[in-house]
Amino acid sequence: MQVDFLAMLGIVLGALLILAFGTVIPGLAAIRILDPTADRFRQLMLTPAIGLLLLLGLSGWSVLLFGIFSSTGLVLLIIGMNFVALSILRRKEERGNRRLSSWEKLEKAMGIERDEIEPDKDIWSEDTWSEVEEQRSIQASRPTWWGWAILVAVIISLAPLFLFRFPHGVDWVGFATLTNSFANNGNLSLPPPSLGSWTYPPAFPALAALLQQSLNISPEVATHVLARIGLLCILLGIVGVCDRWGSGAYTLVAMGLAAGIFAKAHDSGWPTILSQLGLILGLLVVIRPAGNRRREHDFAFAIGVLSVAVIHPTGAIYLGTLLMANLIIRQLHHREDERALRIATISAIMLAIAAAVTFLLFAPRLLDEAVFAEYGWQGGWPMLIYATPLLPIALYCGWSLRHTVEGGIVLLWLLLQWLLTLVHLFDGISIPVFSLMSYSLYSMALHAFHIPAAVLLGMAFAR
Repeated sequence: MQVDFLAMLGIVLGALLILAFGTVIPGLAAIRILDPTADRFRQLMLTPAIGLLLLLGLSGWSVLLFGIFSSTGLVLLIIGMNFVALSILRRKEERGNRRLSSWEKLEKAMGIERDEIEPDKDIWSEDTWSEVEEQRSIQASRPTWWGWAILVAVIISLAPLFLFRFPHGVDWVGFATLTNSFANNGNLSLPPPSLGSWTYPPAFPALAALLQQSLNISPEVATHVLARIGLLCILLGIVGVCDRWGSGAYTLVAMGLAAGIFAKAHDSGWPTILSQLGLILGLLVVIRPAGNRRREHDFAFAIGVLSVAVIHPTGAIYLGTLLMANLIIRQLHHREDERALRIATISAIMLAIAAAVTFLLFAPRLLDEAVFAEYGWQGGWPMLIYATPLLPIALYCGWSLRHTVEGGIVLLWLLLQWLLTLVHLFDGISIPVFSLMSYSLYSMALHAFHIPAAVLLGMAFAR
């Protein structure tokens, strides 16, 4: 059935306005904390991804904590989140004469020149200026064609909304049902004569329900629009986070060398894809710039982890393998300072606690369920089908970068993702923890290797 182009354009613009209300200010505040050297371009790329991650987290946790979905209540929470974000931004503008932290020195130094500093003020260390000059060099050397690459990403992400009356795949039927249940009943209870309720992470259907009620659209349209905008935010976020080492545009092009998450999005596996918004935050924190990390950074990262948890467990698992790779590589590189190793250890412990809580809550429900391997070994032919030609090229590049901290982290991250696919060896065996993992990662051949491989290839082009 043909899509009404103007009607869909109006829906997309309306959804963008609603989502912008809940993402722009919180996302910008988070970026100002996590990446003080970001210029307007990088802020423009990162803000939608981090902001949408926080908005999804707020939507999901509001349902879990209050036990009901309320569009009015969610809007009030969004307003509150905006006030908190504004206070963070205002506090950064009102530093006054207090002593600046190393992170704030970086942020302030990006807006001044070395010769503008008064010689009797010894607050600008060589490390600070080294980071500032490195970031200025990266920002000045961005390829001139980056705008075209981003335009292609926008078209690829949003075009299906205008080409298809209904999404492809079958999962969208379930997500539309959950969304409609939130919008009409405020919960995920099954309609009579059925008893009980759906068990699913609430973030995605809750935010889609807000779009459904606000724009007066059908649930399948609301979920499809949210999913496609979310995919665009992921692609832009990848550009922003990889721009830190000068490979944002190259990594975006590398994403186009595999079907991966595009195939998963086309097959309507939307929460799985959107949960990878957490990887943007993870890469921003793990492969971090110089400067002392403060409690604000740990707090922002913890909120990001909590947000991923209510979108889909896939993103949390991938974030865990990233943190594990970070911990192992930094332990192997003895030149890393003790503070960096301590931070990596604390992050790993925090994620281990979250994983333990998840397994204790959900694994007992799968006592009678066997390990499920839908595609067989997803680290075999399915992986090659959906990740070629990106993966072989990325592995070659990763081997050349293996002696660097950043390259080692991403290369090991990719290996750990591959090791997760060995869960298929227990296919048909009832082991609750492995069953939970297999049901969470049942289609990981489409989405487990795409972003790590693209980041690794992008690093090969980094200055």
